[in-house]
Amino acid sequence: MNHRTISLLVIIGCAGLSACKPQAVQPPAPPAAVTVTDEIRSQLVFADTADGKTDHVIQKCVTCNLYMPGKPKFAVIIGEYRVQLCSTECKAAFEKDPTKALIALPTTGN
Repeated sequence: MNHRTISLLVIIGCAGLSACKPQAVQPPAPPAAVTVTDEIRSQLVFADTADGKTDHVIQKCVTCNLYMPGKPKFAVIIGEYRVQLCSTECKAAFEKDPTKALIALPTTGN
C-alpha cells in the first residue's frame, strides 16, 4: 500500500466514526410507588422485628424473604421504614414491584 492509500483509508475511517453519534444514556426508571395499606404496614412491622429490634429499619432482605442480611448501600425508603436489601439484583427486583415483594412476606414466624 502506498502513502496515499493509507491516508485515504484513515480519512474514510475517521469520517465514518464521526457519523456515529453516541447514544444518550437513559436514567433508570424510578421505583414503582408503594401505597402503604394496612396489609403492607403489617408486613413492614413484621419484617422490622425479624432482626430482633423494632427500629423502623428492616435489616433482612425483603426480596430474599428475610433470610439474607441486607446492606445499607442497597436501602430504599418505604413509608417510615428503611428497607435494606442484600444485592443490586434484589434491589432491582424490589424496585420493579415493591408491593408484590412486601405482600409476599410472612406476617408470623411460622
